[in-house]
Amino acid sequence: MKKHRKILNLIFIFIILLLICYLISIKNNQNIFEDILFLKFFHNNKQQETKISDEQIQQYIFKVNYKNTDSKTINLLETVDKQTLINKTLAPGIEGRFQLILETNKNTKYNVTFQNKKPKPKNLMFECTDTKVQYDNIEKFNKQLTGLINKGEQKVINIHWFWNFENTTKGDKQDTIDSQNIKEYQFEVYVNGESVV
Repeated sequence: MKKHRKILNLIFIFIILLLICYLISIKNNQNIFEDILFLKFFHNNKQQETKISDEQIQQYIFKVNYKNTDSKTINLLETVDKQTLINKTLAPGIEGRFQLILETNKNTKYNVTFQNKKPKPKNLMFECTDTKVQYDNIEKFNKQLTGLINKGEQKVINIHWFWNFENTTKGDKQDTIDSQNIKEYQFEVYVNGESVV
């Protein structure tokens, strides 16, 4: 008899919880099953986080003109994902993103080149997210980022960088040396324009 009573009590509590979830979902105009399983909540929350982080990507705008070079200095700390930042300095485990936005007032060929201004942590990597090409030095992109821009259009180049934790003794030692000696890392970006024949 006591066993049946426990089961009935559990069923009663479960029904009450379902009713509460149902009332909450009606109030918020959501589906009860989505509330119970929490799937949509986590999915929407994840999408919202991604959207927020996309809005926070540092953008650098370049005016591309015939026989003209536009340049900007990028400090990697300005582009870091704040959730990975440690003590406001470069360190293993951080990453970030930035966008190079090229604009022109006529059909133009473009060429993007990079030049290091300060020493780079050895295990810091760069990836052009459009092509999925990765390099251990930003200057290795120099022959990769070329193309055409039509008048009135924008070309957006997305760069993701990351400094992963190393799992080897040699890699860990290098990370320690770099994180102690390299507090920031800067490089120059040059965008050259040529007319389209």
